[in-house]
Amino acid sequence: MSEFVKPPTLASKAHLSLLFLSAAVLFSFTACKSDYAGAARQDRPNDPKGARQVKTATVVETPFGETVTANGTLAAFDQTTASVKVPGRLRAISVDLGSVVARGQVIAQLEPEDYTLRVQQSEAALAQARARLGLTPDGTDDKVDPEQTATVRQARAVLDEARFSRERAAKLVEQGVVAKADFDAADSTFKVAQGRYQDAYEEVRNRQGILAQRRSEVALARQQLKDTAVYAPLDGIVQEKRASVGEYLAAGAPVVNIVRMDPLRLRAEVPERDAHNIHTGQNVRVTVEGDANAYMGQIMRLSPVVAEQNRMLMVEADVRFCRDRKSNRRAKRQGPGETYYHRTAQCRLYRNRRRGECW
Repeated sequence: MSEFVKPPTLASKAHLSLLFLSAAVLFSFTACKSDYAGAARQDRPNDPKGARQVKTATVVETPFGETVTANGTLAAFDQTTASVKVPGRLRAISVDLGSVVARGQVIAQLEPEDYTLRVQQSEAALAQARARLGLTPDGTDDKVDPEQTATVRQARAVLDEARFSRERAAKLVEQGVVAKADFDAADSTFKVAQGRYQDAYEEVRNRQGILAQRRSEVALARQQLKDTAVYAPLDGIVQEKRASVGEYLAAGAPVVNIVRMDPLRLRAEVPERDAHNIHTGQNVRVTVEGDANAYMGQIMRLSPVVAEQNRMLMVEADVRFCRDRKSNRRAKRQGPGETYYHRTAQCRLYRNRRRGECW
């Protein structure tokens, strides 16, 4: 048996239309309502509190440099050995291991008595040499005219007398008053006087040379007296003390080893694939294991070749202590007992950075 569905009547259609219209009106009221407090204020155009502050900025292209990370070693920038220049017994030494020294500072002293006596001896010899030239012993001007010295004046007087005697004998021989033998004797005397005059002149020159030698001996003796003090050749820290008070030291004997710690010398190896990006003047950021600070530096020296054994380029940078802008603090300088001598470090080499910039 089949059943058919009865079509809806006109009354049922009107009822359905009324239901749809009620639902649409309810939805429109719901959509206009909002929990955001600013939604109600948007309907009030004259409200002054509805405007917002907006800041604008110009779009600028900022280059961000590439970085190359490498492992290296922090070592002293320079190292030297302070030695004695003259032999002697060590009287005093004022530094020890870890002492901070400045260039020109006296760090050791030899006994100076022997060298003081040498200075006095050389000064006496200088005064004697000046006296032989007719100069005052304590003067400083060593210029002398040989013709004004007593030795040359005496020889010139003898030469003039011999010349007059020769001329007189020549006239008497022409007049037949004296024999030819008398003229020959006068002529020989004149020639001897000429030789003596030349010898006196050369003697004065010799004395002038001796005076110059005595002057240099005085300067040398004074320099040796000054060299009894040992001075620090550079600013740094004493790495090793190698002599003790009372020890007799020969010339050139070491006293202390000094290392220069500021700036530090960073030696790092860069792979060959990154070698073309490395140039002098680039900035370096260095971190050390166990130290939270970051130290800045610049590449100063590059090896001219790549090592054949490991195909690495040796790079040297000078690392100084500069302000870290990210952390806004000063990198801590090492104090007594702290050193970065031969410490392993990790560095990053930056490209496209301004010369001397620190982060």
